[in-house]
Amino acid sequence: MKLLVVDSNSQDFIELSNLFIPLGHQLKLAISAEEAWQSLREYAPDIVLLDTALTDSSGLDLLRQIRQNDEFKAIPAFFQTNDPSIELKVKAFELGADDYIIRPYNGADLVDRVSTLLQRTRSTQERMETSPAADTPVYVGQKIVFHSLRGGVGVSSLAANTAVILNKFWQKPTLVMDTAFFNGQVSMLFNINSKRHFGDLKTQYLNGQDSAIILEVIEQHSSGVSIIPAPRYPISMDFLTDGFWASVHTTLNTRFQYIVVDTPHDFSDPVIYQLLDAHVILLVLTPEMASLRVAVSALKTYKQLGIPEDRVRIILNNITFTPSIDVESIERALGVRVSAEIPYDPVEPLRAINIGTPFAISKPTTQISQKLEELAYAVSIESARQDAGANPTKPLQAYLARTTLRNGGPR
Repeated sequence: MKLLVVDSNSQDFIELSNLFIPLGHQLKLAISAEEAWQSLREYAPDIVLLDTALTDSSGLDLLRQIRQNDEFKAIPAFFQTNDPSIELKVKAFELGADDYIIRPYNGADLVDRVSTLLQRTRSTQERMETSPAADTPVYVGQKIVFHSLRGGVGVSSLAANTAVILNKFWQKPTLVMDTAFFNGQVSMLFNINSKRHFGDLKTQYLNGQDSAIILEVIEQHSSGVSIIPAPRYPISMDFLTDGFWASVHTTLNTRFQYIVVDTPHDFSDPVIYQLLDAHVILLVLTPEMASLRVAVSALKTYKQLGIPEDRVRIILNNITFTPSIDVESIERALGVRVSAEIPYDPVEPLRAINIGTPFAISKPTTQISQKLEELAYAVSIESARQDAGANPTKPLQAYLARTTLRNGGPR
């Protein structure tokens, strides 16, 4: 393997040489963008390791130029930097970085990630050389991410039931992906006792198998919804890098019309990737002060990540009979309107958890189910909503009739 190291610090190059040369790899150093372009043409590297600081440019500018160059735009690019800021990481991935690591790092981890990136790139190139069957359906991959910084606000339940309704309305492949790796609840909500989960992918992925291995852990529910469960017990998820997620979503996006993601209550790297890749982010809160405070923090962080405001929608989930804060006060504190208010139901959400059947399946006519139908319809693909009346499924037809009767037109 031939590595091109683009870095103005020769000491970094020495450290990388000590890691990779004993393994039989070749390395070449370029301290400037000018030298990097010359090496790209003459050295023909298999992968580029970029730092942010160069003698005549920045690594970000060089990456942008590489991705705009037809000859070299497909070369794997691995960013390494001393800067831990989220803004830099986001910018690097926006410009086309395949992976990213912050110094100081574990040498063995870096070698594994660089090797995996190269192997995955080769697998992708091999698949691209094989034309898919003409009748293979290709879907849009509308990604809907449920998020909250506070636990106990109903994120998993809302995600599971929204997925059920999306599948029921459009009868298109719909996936629920549980990325709450230490306390995932989606399997329980669908009563699936799965032995397969994200953790099963580690060995195969690190051994260079491509992202299609994600299909091996998908479970099928009787409702028609597909599910990727979280592990039942905490395990190491250090291999779930941004590069992993990028390749996984390339696979999933063409196989599912809707991908609903249940996330943990934080801004860990996997969560940040899901948020940046989302078409719609549903920020869930309850009408109480602690939930409101972390919702304000979440909105500020979304802004720092560069997430457009129109991609975020506020979901107010009433989990108690008497809310301690009214909707108007919540909207003033957040500075945005509440997109959907889920009514309090003292029975169905808990009963659904206990029996392992989403209430959108067992009790579709309850107020809470019908309110989630409005939410699911609102986050559906716009072109599908525009053509909803052409040939609707029976559940969608019933929803359109109900909203027409109530509001004079579908929402």
